Formats: sequence, structure tokens, C-alpha cells
Amino acid sequence: MKLRRMVVCLSVLGSFPILFINCQKTFTTSDVGSLSGANGLASGAALKSAGPFVCSDPTANAVAYMQRLSKMQYVNTLTTLFGTTAVASAATNLANLQNDMAIEQPTQFSVNYVQQQIDTFLAISDQMAASFLSDTNQQMALGGSCLIAATLTNSCLQNFAKSFGAQVWRRPITSTELTTMTTIMSAGTSKTDQLTALFEYLLNSQNFLYRVELGVSGDGSASNPLQLSSYEVANRLSYLITDNMPDSTLFQLAASNQLTNLATVAQQVDRLLQTDLAKTKFGTFVQYWLYMNPSTVHGIQPFPTGPATFVGSIDPTGLQDEVIREAKEFAGYMAFEQNGSYRDLMTSNLSFARTAALASIYGHPVVTSSTPAVMANGRQGLLMRPIFLAAPTWQTRPIHRGARMRARVFCEDPTPPAINVTLQGPDITTTQMIQTHSTRERYDLKTAGAACVGCHSIINPYGDLFEGFDAFGRFRTVETDYNADGSVLATHPLSLAANLQTADDGTLSEATPAGFVSDLAAGTDGPACFSRHLFRFYELTFEAAENNCALASVFSSLTSSTGSILSALKQTFANPSFLMKRTN
Repeated sequence: MKLRRMVVCLSVLGSFPILFINCQKTFTTSDVGSLSGANGLASGAALKSAGPFVCSDPTANAVAYMQRLSKMQYVNTLTTLFGTTAVASAATNLANLQNDMAIEQPTQFSVNYVQQQIDTFLAISDQMAASFLSDTNQQMALGGSCLIAATLTNSCLQNFAKSFGAQVWRRPITSTELTTMTTIMSAGTSKTDQLTALFEYLLNSQNFLYRVELGVSGDGSASNPLQLSSYEVANRLSYLITDNMPDSTLFQLAASNQLTNLATVAQQVDRLLQTDLAKTKFGTFVQYWLYMNPSTVHGIQPFPTGPATFVGSIDPTGLQDEVIREAKEFAGYMAFEQNGSYRDLMTSNLSFARTAALASIYGHPVVTSSTPAVMANGRQGLLMRPIFLAAPTWQTRPIHRGARMRARVFCEDPTPPAINVTLQGPDITTTQMIQTHSTRERYDLKTAGAACVGCHSIINPYGDLFEGFDAFGRFRTVETDYNADGSVLATHPLSLAANLQTADDGTLSEATPAGFVSDLAAGTDGPACFSRHLFRFYELTFEAAENNCALASVFSSLTSSTGSILSALKQTFANPSFLMKRTN
């Protein structure tokens, strides 16, 4: 029996180009919803502000919709159910499913599947059935001795459908559902037909492909939200934290209805956060947070391949992948091994560079063990890595650096220019301009006009502050510009000092990146934005005012003197609103 459903594809992509015209500091309110308080920088001599999340009702919930499984969750679930060999047999079809978590904003994760995915799921369900039918050991393990017979009795089929269906749908099967499954299987004339039909039904149902949350009480309104069942909480916990279906411990707790208790949920959050899958997902979060998905609009840039006089001894082959991998390993080490804080992410000098190219950039020997190396020359934290600093040519891109930093570290996304805007200012790419002006000076000239300065007076200084790094992220004390043949065209002294305009038009004066990241780590605006990104990534939606209490708990964990990244992650899930759902 072939089961097909048409769905609607929704994808929203945002972008900002090199230059921003006629813009001011704004939120995309249609996406973000109702935010309580500003989430930008505070004025004055330090990055301080009152907590931006005003909490009035810890049980409040914003409207949420049924969430589908991501590709990673789908693959992990199949692997748990059927094993690596069965999943490997579907490798070609799985490769046809896009990496739907290579996103920059939660709105880019489609809430529904497209027809191509539906067709692929159907093909994969047939492959899972074929693998199962060829493996008598798995048949015995999941269905007992009756299932390995050539002809299956009705009672054997029913018992298998009930037990196996509960695993696939991740909650008990109702009598009505069991009747439907029995009817579907009875249409088959052979064991192969019967089990293939069952697999198609189970694996193409919304009960498998989505996290269905219907609740056990409540009408889904703001005053009477759905109270989730223990099985629904088990699924929410497991998929949000580990990208996989619930394990045996969660199933046991759900069966005894213990996951409606917040203290029990908190214990399970602690346990799940120590699993390898949870650590892998946190690494994916770090990649999302810092624009490290190369395939996305604002993703990490490729590295230069020439001229040789600029590249020097650096082999750029695979360098982008290593920068991403190392940043994820470093962040995971800080979060899970060191119980580190947001300050550690910004100021630690530790590195896990495991290739000669990246180790050379960071100024230490290649790391070959679980012990990190120390980066040289005062390099600290994630912002002094090539994540935001990389550029595809020898020329640095201070506007790109500043715009990315504002968007991901401070949650201040610039407004894109009008489609029909005409770029202003002089041509800054001429040989004469490069000979007589530094990169900073050229871009300041280009963006000095009234139509540009609204945004660029805010964006440019953040990039200017990091001009002490070249397009590889190497330290430099002089800007060197090159001709096409690799000969030196010009050199310019560096000017790093910058007056950083804050959200309320105050000014923060910084002389070096080190001073800036130190102030950032000591302040509250960076942690506030980090809190937002945690919520957006794990919940796959923008925050609304009703989420402020959960966000306030995360924020407090990040800014407390005893707080940590791990405690912030815990607060993302172990909060009263986690056990409820609002649908209207």
C-alpha cells in the first residue's frame, strides 16, 4: 500500500549585502514577534544593561506548531530502530534529503515536508522493510519466534504491530490504530507484502515524521494550555537535546507517567546533556550561531588560494572545514569538559587545531591528543578565530566582519538596502585608491554618504577593530596590498581603535580586539543574544514575549558568577513552560 501526502514548502531566506543603505538599528518584528526590552548594547564605558527579559508568568507559552523531524533526527531515529546496516542500505535515498539544519534563522527550517521528501521517505520505508525481512535475528528480537515463520498468523501480526508500532510512533498504539494496521496487513497475500505494508504505514505517518503533541488536558489557549503527556515530554526532551528518539530510560519514565514532574524532567535533562548526541547537537548550534555553514548566504567565507606571496606556507586545502571543526570542539570542551561560561567562549586562549595550517595561524604545534594547546600572541576566544575574519582574497572585508558580528553576537541584524538603490561614493578598487588609502579608509569613504552612514557608522567600526587580522585570520601589524602578479602594491599602517556605537546611541571606545572581547565577556548584551540564539536553534522559532521567563532563566545562568553554558542549556529545557503547549 503506497501512502503519499502532499505538503507545502515554506522557506524564508534573509540576506544582507556588502553595503547597507538608508538603514537604522531594527528588529525584524514580523519574525521576532513581541520582544520585551532592547537586546542591543548598553551605553557608557562598559557592555552592561539591565536584564532584557521581563518575566511575569513562568508558565506562559507562545503559540507553537507541530514540529517535523529534521534530517538528522530522521536518520538517527531510523538507526536506533533498525541499526546501521539497514540505514546504510538506504544511503542513496538519504543523500537525496537536504541538510535542513544548514540555516541562519529558524524561519528557514520549513515547517512541512515537500513532495520530493515524501517520495524519498516512501522509498526508504520499503528499504527498511526489505532489510528487516532479510534479517531473521532482527525479526526474532522485535517480533519473537512467530515472526520468522514463512506464514504469519493474525495474532502474530497484531502483537508485532502493537509492540513495533509503539517503538516507531514513540508512544502506545490505540485500539483503533491497531485495527487499522491489522486491516492494512490483511490485504497482503504474503509475509513480505504484509510487513512491507506495515512499514510503509508506520514510517510514512505523521506520528513518525512529526513530534505530535495533542496533550492530555487543556484547550491550547493562553489561559488553558495543553498539558503534555509523559510520552510527549519524552519525545520533546529527546529530540530537542539529542536529535534522536527517546531511549529506554525515557520510555520507562513515560510509561509510569513520571515526566509530568518538572524535577524528574530536570534530572533527565542533566542525563541527556552528557550524551554524545547532545554534544554533537551543541556543536551544530555553535555552527549555526556563528554563521559557520558554508552553504548559507552569510556563511563562513573560503580562504585565499593566492597570490603565493600572501598565502605563504599556509595550505588552504581543507582549512575551512578545520576552522569549523576546531571551533565546535573548543566550544564543546568548554561547555561539557570544563563546565565553562560565556566568558570562556569569548576569552579562553585554548585551541584544538589539528592541522598544520590552522595550528600555524594560531601559533602552536598541531594538537594530537585531548589536551588543548595555547594560542599565541594574545589570541582569545571565538571572535579572534577566522570564523568572521576569513575572506576569499588577500583583501579583508571589515564590513562583512562587522555585520556578521552585530547579527550573531548582539542580535542586531541590519536592514537590507532597497532593491533599486544606487551605490554611492568613490570607486575604492582602483590601483591609485589602494596605493593611497588603507582598507579601513577606503570603506569609510565609500560609506560616508547620507544614504549609507546610518548603518555603516554602526557596522564598520566593529570590522575596523579586527583589521589586525588578515584574510586567513593571521595577526598582522601592517596592511599589505598586492598586485595581480603577487608583487606588493602598497603597505599601510593599521588603525584599530574604534568608537563602537551602541543601541541607544552611546559610544564604547575600544583600542584592541582583546579589550573588546574582555568587555563583551564581562557584560550582559552578549549573553542576552546568546540566550536568544539558544532558544531559536533548539526550538526552531523566534522568541516572543511569552518566552521571556524561559529566556530570563537562561540569561541568568550565563551571567551569574557561578553560571555556565551547561546550566544555561539546562534552563532552556527544564522550565515550567516546557511541559505545556499553546496552539491558539
